[in-house]
Amino acid sequence: MADILISSSDLRTDDVVLPTRAYIPPDKLRTLPLKPTTLCRKVIEIDRNWIGLWSGPYSCAHSFAVHLRDWFQDRPINHKTMSECLKIFADQSQPDFSAIVASTIGDVCHTIGECHRGESPFAGKYVVAGSGSQIFLKMMTEMPVTEDQSPAGDLNGLRIANDLLTLEITTPEEMLNAFIGGSYEILVHRPSAFERVDDIMHFWALINVRDGRIEGVLYYSHALRQWYENNQLCIASFSSPDAHEQGLAFRAFVAPSILEEPTDIVRSTTDLQTYPKYLCIHHFFHSGQKYAPTSMILQGGAIPQFFRIALEAGEWRFDFNDNYIAILHSQAAELFR
Repeated sequence: MADILISSSDLRTDDVVLPTRAYIPPDKLRTLPLKPTTLCRKVIEIDRNWIGLWSGPYSCAHSFAVHLRDWFQDRPINHKTMSECLKIFADQSQPDFSAIVASTIGDVCHTIGECHRGESPFAGKYVVAGSGSQIFLKMMTEMPVTEDQSPAGDLNGLRIANDLLTLEITTPEEMLNAFIGGSYEILVHRPSAFERVDDIMHFWALINVRDGRIEGVLYYSHALRQWYENNQLCIASFSSPDAHEQGLAFRAFVAPSILEEPTDIVRSTTDLQTYPKYLCIHHFFHSGQKYAPTSMILQGGAIPQFFRIALEAGEWRFDFNDNYIAILHSQAAELFR
């Protein structure tokens, strides 16, 4: 998995808009050592069985992608040729550039630069690089293991991504530069290839609780939906009616592959009334002075059992039903008993 935000030491504009709509005041933005600049995929899909992920200077990453493309134009891809390819590039890369190359073939992960290797009860073995490494390492230490022990790379990856996006939205602005990712893409190791985790929605909700019972559900004023069009990641950032009236209307974003130019989104806003393949909701249960966060990740046919998505009178609607409320009551009773 990887974030999609490119940052720079140069301030190109005070009007930075992130898909999550996390607000960075202009005076704060100017003091950040690295300012949010643009969006780009940090996953390089070398072929069906090999992917590269990078962190560091964009110019070096672009050279890395070109090097991978050219090196394997007339060579087979295997661990030996990949090691040779990466050694040559590592000798000429910048000190603050890092890369991870993973394969579905064998339990081997190739790296360039500073990369951290570890193992946790939740994620098993992992390799991480980049400015967000310490945040990821902390999450791997603290994230509880789910009851379902079956391999579910897509659902576990979404759980991590949803938590990282939550940090971006809720972190005090003086610390925000440590948590900005824009959004996250996930590729899952399947038996014969890497598979993109596609068509995802993210929501955030504050659940007010009194005496163990739900008093109200308040949704964050923006929701995200992301999907792929060819090699481009597309993101729709929805707005509530109140946010729309305040000038924070619907926005669409694109994160192109590093070797391609961005193109117009093909998918229509009307088509986005359909159910996604994955729905991720981060709940903040609030009772008195106590907060308790939980995540809810749903897939496929499970989503309509709890939510209704529709376009009515030109307005996109997201409604929950009694099944969803019953789950919230059960969780609230467990969290605040």
